[in-house]
Amino acid sequence: MSGRNYTFRDFEEMTNKIFAHRYCSAGCLPATYLEKEFWHEIAYGKTYSVEYACDIHGSAFSASPNDQLGKSKWNLKLRNIHYERETQEWLTRDEHLGDT
Repeated sequence: MSGRNYTFRDFEEMTNKIFAHRYCSAGCLPATYLEKEFWHEIAYGKTYSVEYACDIHGSAFSASPNDQLGKSKWNLKLRNIHYERETQEWLTRDEHLGDT
């Protein structure tokens, strides 16, 4: 990882430039092909680095409190919130077991 902090627009501009240069295309390629390229680069890449944007606001899941999908446990942006809540529930349950 580069360690850079991106806005959604910054990341989009960077990826569009790299995509157009690498694939000589500004259009879409099949998702299966892109996934294969991604994993090949992860496993064998020496000339490119792989950066992802799952933690950039506006990518993957919405941060809106009204978005049902954004509130799901699949939203990795919420992983700490879910982890803390589940840990607290587990500790509370464990404390009650000792009271019997």
